[in-house]
Amino acid sequence: MAAYKELASVYDELMGEEIYAKFNKIITSMINKYDRTAKSVLELGCGTGNILIPLSKKFETTGLDISKEMLAIARKKDKKSKYIQADMTSFRLNKKFDVILCMYDTINHLKVFDDWQKTFKNTYNHLSEKGLFIFDFNTQAKFDSFKEPKRSWSKLMDTIVLSQTSSRNDLALWDDIILKKKGNMYKMFSDQVVEKTFPLKKVEAALISAGFKVKQIFDENGKGPNKDSRRLFVTCMKELIK
Repeated sequence: MAAYKELASVYDELMGEEIYAKFNKIITSMINKYDRTAKSVLELGCGTGNILIPLSKKFETTGLDISKEMLAIARKKDKKSKYIQADMTSFRLNKKFDVILCMYDTINHLKVFDDWQKTFKNTYNHLSEKGLFIFDFNTQAKFDSFKEPKRSWSKLMDTIVLSQTSSRNDLALWDDIILKKKGNMYKMFSDQVVEKTFPLKKVEAALISAGFKVKQIFDENGKGPNKDSRRLFVTCMKELIK
């Protein structure tokens, strides 16, 4: 089953708005710091459009995602942005952008490092001169926190979501059982999200190899990378290869 196929319908309620406000604050601060002239933004793995909607007030915005279910919701919510179904490792758009985003550990969904490298190079090719690539990823410290499975549940209108986070080998797993009320009965669906991470040094080397200059890296607490960092935010700039 493709990830988010069933989860898409309850994704916004499940995630809430607070996390996206934090991410948008980081994105805006990085753009203001490194490229105040930026006019266009592309988001890879845009989901239901929660990152792009506030950005669309200032920028020309485009979202790309592989999930048609998530995109269907994004298009209903956001009439200003353009949404495209495509794979971020291989998309081809006849356009360059001033800023490309890949937020909320979307890159971790790629379980083979070659796909991270393809995404970095593809991103480079779609950026304008001195364009910015801003992304984040979950680290091994985050994965290690899942060694003991954690279970939770949420009641959302007519839907109940039972969730478990765990780790297996070098993967992190989010397993969800979704119970949707249909009349006097509930219909059950399941969904699973699997993530993979890689060491920061390996990620940095791949970015440099793709042609980027790494401008800034910090964690969820605004500190530099350290052994306790669970999420790292990375801002890169496209350098022209001579």
